[in-house]
Amino acid sequence: MEVIINEPTWELCKENVAPLKRGRKAEKINRVFGKETSIEEDVQIRAKFEEDVTNGQVADPLAVWIKYTAWLEDRYPLDRSQAFLVRERCLRSLKDETRYQNDSRYVKVWIDYIDCLEAPLEALKYMQIKGIGLDVSDFWLSWARIAEDLGRRRLATQIYAKAIETLAEPDPLLLKRRDQLTEAPPQPARSRPRSNRQVLANSQLSRRSRRQQSPSFVSSAPSNNDQSQ
Repeated sequence: MEVIINEPTWELCKENVAPLKRGRKAEKINRVFGKETSIEEDVQIRAKFEEDVTNGQVADPLAVWIKYTAWLEDRYPLDRSQAFLVRERCLRSLKDETRYQNDSRYVKVWIDYIDCLEAPLEALKYMQIKGIGLDVSDFWLSWARIAEDLGRRRLATQIYAKAIETLAEPDPLLLKRRDQLTEAPPQPARSRPRSNRQVLANSQLSRRSRRQQSPSFVSSAPSNNDQSQ
C-alpha cells in the first residue's frame, strides 16, 4: 500500500531540531532532512571556512566566523555542539581585537555563546571588565535579562542603572525593562530555557561543559562582589 505524505519533511522532523532564537528557514531544513547531502561537499565548505578564519588574510574575520557558525547550525540542526565550539574559537581568536569591542555582531556572538553556559554571569562580567559591548544596548539587556532569570533582582537593577549611565542614548526598550522591574513585585528565580542552556547535554561536549562552565580566558576574570547581590 502506497503511503502519501504531503507534509514537508521539515514539519515531520522539527521536534528533533534544536531551536534557534532567530528561527530556522524551512527550505534549509528541508534540504538537510529531505535528501542525502554530499560529505565531500561538506568537507570542502568546512575547509574553506577554516582556511579563511586561520590564514589572517581576511579583512573582516568576524564576518567569516559568523557565516561559519550559521552554516553549522543550519547544516547540523541536531548537533549544536559544533557551532558552540566554533563560536568559542571565534571569541578566543578575536578577544584582543579592539575594533570589535563594540561591534554589535561581536556582542551577539558573545550572547549566543553565553546563553549555552551553565554559569553565564561570570562570562558577562568578563565582557564588562574587557570593555566588550559597553556601547551596545543588547549587552546590557542580555545581562539584566539573565540576572532576572536567575532571581538576581538587585543585580539586574544595578545593571540597568549602569547601562543608562554608560550609553549615550539608552535604548527605549532598556528604559522600559528598567521601569517594569522597578514596578513589578519580586519574582522567584526562573529556570532558563533548556533550548538556550546546556543544549549540548547529549553531545560529546557535555562532559567538558560540566568540568569547565566557562572557558579559561573567561574564568581568569577577577570576581566582583555585585555578582553576589
